[in-house]
Amino acid sequence: MSSRCDICIEEDCGGKKNCDCENCDRLAECPRFLKPTLRITRKCTQHCIMCCFSCNPQCEEMMTYDMALKVAEFYKKNNVVYTQIMGGECFLNPEWEKILRLILPLVKRARIVTNGDWVVKCPEFADVIAEFPQAHVAISNDEWHNNKNVKAAEKACKDRGIDYKVADDDLKEDGIVPVGNGDLFFGTYSSFSCWCHKPDRKYSFLIKENGDICKCDMGMWDYANVSEYVDGGFAERFKEFNKCFYQQFLGNCKRCNRAYKWAEKEGKTMKVS
Repeated sequence: MSSRCDICIEEDCGGKKNCDCENCDRLAECPRFLKPTLRITRKCTQHCIMCCFSCNPQCEEMMTYDMALKVAEFYKKNNVVYTQIMGGECFLNPEWEKILRLILPLVKRARIVTNGDWVVKCPEFADVIAEFPQAHVAISNDEWHNNKNVKAAEKACKDRGIDYKVADDDLKEDGIVPVGNGDLFFGTYSSFSCWCHKPDRKYSFLIKENGDICKCDMGMWDYANVSEYVDGGFAERFKEFNKCFYQQFLGNCKRCNRAYKWAEKEGKTMKVS
């Protein structure tokens, strides 16, 4: 079972691993725990011009239930207590219900991101989510989505007692991460900032449909696969890669995206010393 010290990449203690989590009065604010985003499909009901994953109705990438079983073992053996689950739209994966029933009981908190279209296309989605009190539904509502089913999805969540939030226009153009469909957008993350530099995001990562683990929540810098860590041991790999990653000069997300595309084209990976 990994501890917060095992994944800490900001060792003010000098590597002594002397945190006392049981008696810490700041534990609730401590960002040092694994925060995976689990993407189970890139298929979506909408085609948004800012989507970092370039999701659309034609995408056919799907996480299989067999891969989800490996993800479940990865979560259990590597002390994952929080996850974000998304697509695309989760319900477009033919095995969405089996996958959610497998993953949700393993965590203390799960944030499920959606545009709300399930309310007309797959109403049973809400019935399943309502069975899990640890699930929180985040419904997108901004100028980039069509927002047709937001109010109906909100009502469905409220009627079933689901913990939810409607993200009312939180996403502004200057906050779009220049990855995927958003590659040509210019703003904060294109010029002045990196998404992954906030303290809590230093401990986040993406798990793709095939089990690949990416440093970037947007799907860049894949450096492992859940299949390699179903018996545990991911903390060491997580820590060594991230310590190396944050030693590089990134500048902004656009620069990082360009570097990743070049490395991918050249068949190169980030060296981990």
